[in-house]
Amino acid sequence: MVVHNYLERLIAKSSKERWDFSLIVIDLDNFKQINDAFGHLFGDLVLKKLAKIIKSSIRELDSVFRYGGDEFVVVLPGISKKIAREIAERLLKNIRNVEFEDGIRITASIGISSFPEDGETAQSLFESADRALYISKTLGKNTITAA
Repeated sequence: MVVHNYLERLIAKSSKERWDFSLIVIDLDNFKQINDAFGHLFGDLVLKKLAKIIKSSIRELDSVFRYGGDEFVVVLPGISKKIAREIAERLLKNIRNVEFEDGIRITASIGISSFPEDGETAQSLFESADRALYISKTLGKNTITAA
């Protein structure tokens, strides 16, 4: 996987140079229902718009990956968990503020993890963020949880 390979390279560099980075995993809430109710073309429009929102909400040196159907991963080099949370809050606000045709709005759930405190491999770091994302989903969605 591209994101895991990228993370492994970033972990090696971060370990050597002793700096942190954070990972944000974003999952659209109720995306299956969006596809079912409005069709896959509309679902594709939502995903493209979400990608633009993410890109416009982060720094140029940050990286965004689509991970699965409606999940995105944002990698934030040199960013602490505290700052990653602030970025995630901005992302969530920007996602909530988008209005599609017929007044349709979307929400997302977000999980955050940071290197090295939440994992020292790509797999463990991603699993930490994914567990945090799962907590956001079980808390009622449209929220942020940090590992």
